[in-house]
Amino acid sequence: MEREIGLGAVPQLKPSYPVNPAFVQWVYWRELEAVEGQIDWQPLLDRIKQCEVYGQKMIIRILAHTHSNRGDVNKGHAPRWLEDKGISMVELKASSTGRWKAYDPADPIFHRYYTTLIDSLRQSGIPQMKTVQAMYVGYASKSLGDEGIGPLQMDPANEPHHVRERLDAWAAAAAGVEHKIFMGGPSEYGFSKGFGVRRGFVEKYLYTIPDTYIGQQVDSDGYLYVDESATVIASGAFNGEVNEEYEESWATEQRGYRFGTNLDSFPYRYFMSNLRLVQMRCTYVHNKDTLIPELLPWVAQQLGRNVEDTPDIWCYLNTSYLKKYPELKNFERWLYQRDTPGFETVPVEPISNDPVGLWMTSKTVDHMAKRGHHIGFAIDDRFMGSDPVSVAVKVTYLDQTEGTLTLNYQTPRGPLQKSIRLQRDGKLKTATFVIEDLIAPAMGLDYDITISASNDALLSFLRIIKTEESHDQRLALGGMNGSFGEAGAFTTDVERMPNRDDDRGQRSDGMIDELEAVQ
Repeated sequence: MEREIGLGAVPQLKPSYPVNPAFVQWVYWRELEAVEGQIDWQPLLDRIKQCEVYGQKMIIRILAHTHSNRGDVNKGHAPRWLEDKGISMVELKASSTGRWKAYDPADPIFHRYYTTLIDSLRQSGIPQMKTVQAMYVGYASKSLGDEGIGPLQMDPANEPHHVRERLDAWAAAAAGVEHKIFMGGPSEYGFSKGFGVRRGFVEKYLYTIPDTYIGQQVDSDGYLYVDESATVIASGAFNGEVNEEYEESWATEQRGYRFGTNLDSFPYRYFMSNLRLVQMRCTYVHNKDTLIPELLPWVAQQLGRNVEDTPDIWCYLNTSYLKKYPELKNFERWLYQRDTPGFETVPVEPISNDPVGLWMTSKTVDHMAKRGHHIGFAIDDRFMGSDPVSVAVKVTYLDQTEGTLTLNYQTPRGPLQKSIRLQRDGKLKTATFVIEDLIAPAMGLDYDITISASNDALLSFLRIIKTEESHDQRLALGGMNGSFGEAGAFTTDVERMPNRDDDRGQRSDGMIDELEAVQ
């Protein structure tokens, strides 16, 4: 992902792993229509052609509303010739990107010129071009980028007339490819036309809980889950996030100390925000920086997947504490952990979420694992089907007890087990069990896999990967290097879990050691 603001050079993206590379082109209305009535799409068309030559896609974002920034009219995005039209202005609050002054999108004069611009876009045929992957529609906002989709505090189910007319214009421009359009905020009218939505603050990884439109819900026991009947999920519309605020400047006065006065929280925040955007079933993420290079290729392979074509499912056994939900449990992706009698768990291993600045939390810690004598997991019935499947089961656990850790599972031959010896060395480890013929006969949230320990299991993450698809997928089980050990487990290089608080409350790095399963 690379972004260019203004009609500058098109970079050639050269990702080092399989991904759909996309160049994000921000273009100003004043660049497209420097002279009233003379809309010139050719500079943008030239850049689309260059992306086609490079074999990459383009996402287009037209910035249209701002008059000036900090009084400088040369830093606005709307055409200068609008200044003499008597259009009303919107004074916007200062933000980390400046103090913007914008035209009021509801002003009839501005509205007429804006919809004329979008009608010209329709005539250009740009939205229908194969190289154009998506296009953003926004609104006047205090932040750079025309955020939102309507006036501040707009009811997404009761949009003003001018907002509906703007969306009508975009629907006409994208006729036949309405799925390419994504909005800067929710609008039921826009959703009805097949448009998607992009949020943009997943760095605050516990936000949008609940969110009706993207199906983020919490059940009566505190488990976070995805309601697949939600508008964006059910339609398969564009579902985007932005995960970008990791420069050192975000811990300075200039950016308002958004994540605190130091960088201590940044690796953990990056880890959690990536898990969350995958949990939210995102199809797109703008991620220009990475603090954990090994994590981003995995995220790229997750985007846009559904339960039928995903190569893996997973459950992170985290616990967070929200003002609205006293104990929010788990990030899950088609693999579900639930407490039942005999399979009770308690949160363990605190991690500081301070100074991340999560306004919705009631505590300054999350917990990254659960402890229990037996812990049960349900596999989504659609992932496995009725036939045996070859899988690798990756179990991340805290080695804090003695005895054995046992994986219990089902095959056509009956129930079987695989075990590993615990060392009680306090380290965070991952073991990968290879099962050639796993079946998942349990229905709903009944258990398909359980994990037990003679002196309690402390589990943090469970991931199940189908291994029969291709050799490439086997190599992507969790490490860039690795081999299958004689005991049937995949041995991985040492990995790290960022910012773990040890039992004394001091921040430390937990190690995920390479390990083989004992048959």
